[in-house]
Amino acid sequence: MAVLFTHVSGSHKGRVDRFSEAVERIRVGRAADCEVRLSPADTVVSSHHAVVNLTPRGYVIQDLASRNGTLVNGQAVERAPVSGGDLVQLGFGGPQVRFDVVDEPSRARAEADFSILSSVLEAGDVIAKYMAAYLNEFGLTASKFNTLQVLHEEPKRSVTQNDLSTKLTVTGASITGVLDRLERDRLVARESHPTDRRANLVRLTEEGEQLVQNAADLHAVRTQELISCLTDDEKRTLVELLGKLVEAARKKSSEPGQPRHSIGV
Repeated sequence: MAVLFTHVSGSHKGRVDRFSEAVERIRVGRAADCEVRLSPADTVVSSHHAVVNLTPRGYVIQDLASRNGTLVNGQAVERAPVSGGDLVQLGFGGPQVRFDVVDEPSRARAEADFSILSSVLEAGDVIAKYMAAYLNEFGLTASKFNTLQVLHEEPKRSVTQNDLSTKLTVTGASITGVLDRLERDRLVARESHPTDRRANLVRLTEEGEQLVQNAADLHAVRTQELISCLTDDEKRTLVELLGKLVEAARKKSSEPGQPRHSIGV
């Protein structure tokens, strides 16, 4: 069994402090003798802020008369039990640390779960390379193709740049880079919005219209060739399972401190 302290925010964000089950006392603070040591830059944290003790009934956290208090899952505490997944905040507005206890069965489950995730990621990577090979025949990357497809699906073949970014679920900076390259290739044109001076319209050109239609036709053929390895029942099951996984990932990525992703160009 292992005890983990994952730094969710603060100067050491992303760091994980790991302790064996034999450790019965874990001090948290900025002092050099603390087992979970916070950065001196996190001044809201006291030198000896809190301590987590192993008791016969489980782990308990106790505030050590800190200047700014200790919170567990948003509630200020002087002494409280902690269990896996609890979020400890060191002072109001201070850095957050997630407390976890990992036993051997949990570790085995985690390894099995990771193998599932690895398979999904590998599938995505291999399929992306498969797509890249035939899209390259049109001088397109996946991000360029997706952008052209969104424009092609618009009734007027045009949309504001902000709306395009939203539809593609990417940042404004990354869509700007894609549009720069598409505009250079004369596949799209950017124009001033007729009624909103703060917005730009992105329009699919005739060249872009012809290219995306040809690319979409080949994409449909190649997709059908690839997915033909699955039965209809397998397709429905795969869509359902991946949908659940995507929804869970979206919820996690919408939590505070998680950035929106960028796309390749």
